[in-house]
Amino acid sequence: MKAISLQLFERGTTYLAEKGIVLVDTKYEFGLLDGELILIDEMHTPDSSRFWSKADYEANPLTATQIDKEYVRQWLIQNDYPLELSAEVAVEASKRYLQMYETITGSPLQITSENT
Repeated sequence: MKAISLQLFERGTTYLAEKGIVLVDTKYEFGLLDGELILIDEMHTPDSSRFWSKADYEANPLTATQIDKEYVRQWLIQNDYPLELSAEVAVEASKRYLQMYETITGSPLQITSENT
């Protein structure tokens, strides 16, 4: 599991760097299926990873823009963990996630009735 995790992290780091993103850290979730190790959850997404702008990081690592769900975490902390996000925060988080999707894939998200 350790070797596979390191390989996944290296691949993600390389791929995202080409897109102008620093993969700061991430989590991988594994399981066993018929005795074989399998990846059982998302990987390298704003929910499972922390991303920084590569250009910002290279200019000043201490002030690099975080482009992941840290925005939501910080809002929750500042607002004593309300039961739901404000509409403004939900809209901003959605915009950030769509921007990350487009940055990573190079394409806009195609929304259809099947995925809404």
